Amino acid sequence: MPDETPDETIGDTAAEKAAAAERALRKQELDVKALEVRSQRLIDALKIVTTGVVVTLVPAIISWQLQNQQVEIERVKSEQSYLRDFAAEALQEDLHKRYNFADYLATVAHSDLSRNRWTAYRDKIKALFDEQERLRLTIIDLRRQIDAELGKEPGERDLQKVQQYRDDIGGHEASLKQVRDQFGLLNAPLIAPSAAVFTEPYGGGTGIRFRLRNLSLEEQGNALLLGQGGTINATVELEHDCFECGTAINQIVVGLAGAEAAQACIWSGLQSSNGWQPASFDLAIPASAGTYEVRARYAQAMTCGDAFGWWRVDRANGPGAGSTIGVVVVSDATHLSEQRPR
Repeated sequence: MPDETPDETIGDTAAEKAAAAERALRKQELDVKALEVRSQRLIDALKIVTTGVVVTLVPAIISWQLQNQQVEIERVKSEQSYLRDFAAEALQEDLHKRYNFADYLATVAHSDLSRNRWTAYRDKIKALFDEQERLRLTIIDLRRQIDAELGKEPGERDLQKVQQYRDDIGGHEASLKQVRDQFGLLNAPLIAPSAAVFTEPYGGGTGIRFRLRNLSLEEQGNALLLGQGGTINATVELEHDCFECGTAINQIVVGLAGAEAAQACIWSGLQSSNGWQPASFDLAIPASAGTYEVRARYAQAMTCGDAFGWWRVDRANGPGAGSTIGVVVVSDATHLSEQRPR
């Protein structure tokens, strides 16, 4: 009978397996820790690289944006200077010259916005002239019919028809005057405000002082044609939001370009108006025929009454063209060219 001895091989094998498993587990733990360390190092490295890229790219992007913005500003300044230099051509009484100049700029102006304005201006000239020509020829024809009717023998004349012709002429002449008056409105500068919102920036700062929108002169928008001067009413919406104004008392004043003082103080308060507010005010428009630009600016007086004198503070001639919010034209459009644009 064989000796019964312990199976040490089996025991050793189990122990070895257990030890091997323990070693494998520890190795896995070490591998995981090593992987975590390497991963963290990689993440840290990526953070450093990414941060470096961001730190490098952000100023580059900002610089690029600022350069593009500066180019755009210079382009607009150049275009406005060009338009001012040649504005007289656009205001010629000779409609043929006026039409041709507008047609030229509708093609070559620097920006889409400016080209669109000139295109609209050109089309308006032609539309008004076409209507004027239609009415003029109609009146001439009616007068010929009157002459023809009155040239008949007394018993053959239709005096009721003659009177009807005369009434028709009266109506057409009234329409013709309205059309001619519209030419006065075309004398308004083409750089008249078209932006939805006018913004007065805080000079030397990063914020704004106030915004204006929806100006309405006698309920006719921001461009108004008058047969004669006088007092007009205007409405506008305003928002004052000047966080850089500190504890100063602020006002928004409105008046005419080149005037010695403002005509209206439409808001007074501290930093904020707490959102948009409506305002109503009156403006006295001179009797002389011409174009009068309505402009706005800030003031920092103790009261609205004192703010009128701020019109030329730090601005020798008052608010500049960039502060124009509307245009009033006192028309003298009674001598218009009969030359047809073509």
